[in-house]
Amino acid sequence: MIQKSMMRDYLLVLWTYVNTILLFCCCRLVLQMLEKLEPDRKCFRRVGGALVEKTVKEVVPAIGTTKTQITATLKALREQLDTKTKELLEYKKTHRIVVRGVDAPDMPYDELVAS
Repeated sequence: MIQKSMMRDYLLVLWTYVNTILLFCCCRLVLQMLEKLEPDRKCFRRVGGALVEKTVKEVVPAIGTTKTQITATLKALREQLDTKTKELLEYKKTHRIVVRGVDAPDMPYDELVAS
């Protein structure tokens, strides 16, 4: 049971990472807005907690790189999530673990124990 709990906790951590990245990822919106502006227009970018004055043409490539890196990270996390989910399901199947209300929502307790 400890291994199942550890696997489940790991899945929750991965989901948290994915959701956090998705929540704070606004690169696409920023790029859409900046593409409408003149390349020589002033803009500000936060670098290490400090605002730095740059031009749109300097900022757009950096944001594009950040977007690419975030996309790659999300892809890797989703692959890990899929792998760990399959491992957990296989573990539950191997050890005949059934979670009431999740795996068998309508099955009474007596039938769960008997199966």
